[in-house]
Amino acid sequence: MRQTTLQPEVVVGLPRKHDDKVTVANKIISSIDGNANFPNSATQVATAKTKAGAYANAVDDAKNHIPGATKVRSDALKALVKALENLRIIVQAAVDANPSQAATLATSAAMKLRKASVRTKAAFAVDDGPVSGEALLIAKAIAKAVLYYWEVSSDNQKTWSVATDTTKANAILTGLTPGQTYYFRFRARTTQGMSDYSIILSHIVR
Repeated sequence: MRQTTLQPEVVVGLPRKHDDKVTVANKIISSIDGNANFPNSATQVATAKTKAGAYANAVDDAKNHIPGATKVRSDALKALVKALENLRIIVQAAVDANPSQAATLATSAAMKLRKASVRTKAAFAVDDGPVSGEALLIAKAIAKAVLYYWEVSSDNQKTWSVATDTTKANAILTGLTPGQTYYFRFRARTTQGMSDYSIILSHIVR
């Protein structure tokens, strides 16, 4: 399925080297912390600070050849990427609400914009989960995907949040309210960067 997307897309743009990742992550966090453009980001900023600190420590330990540090660094990076993605969603929401200020908003968050284009969306389906209050999300696997971020909206797409992340192209979301309509979408972090968003699907949870 194809869909034309005209809204500017915000990207985190982490570099490849670990030390550079630490620097850029801290710059993003400090740029959003207390930024009037993103007034409801305190919780996500606090989480990102914790994850960035853990990752920085793991990077130092790996440099010093501490046993097991490489694995710890890898896990810490995944946690940091998830935290930064939650910040990116906040910035994207501000950009979506004020597209004429997209560049200014992204720059104020130390993030970047990807040029809008016609994108091919991955096949995506949602169904009832195994028990009441659950939703099963299934997508066509994306090449070289490292993590899939499954996002949910319960207020008719006004706000989005990452419900969970998985290494496989499927997820079961729990704790949903039976009888309520939810909206779902996903994107994946690949070895080449973040994928485009999927199509948005709605589903009434049983």
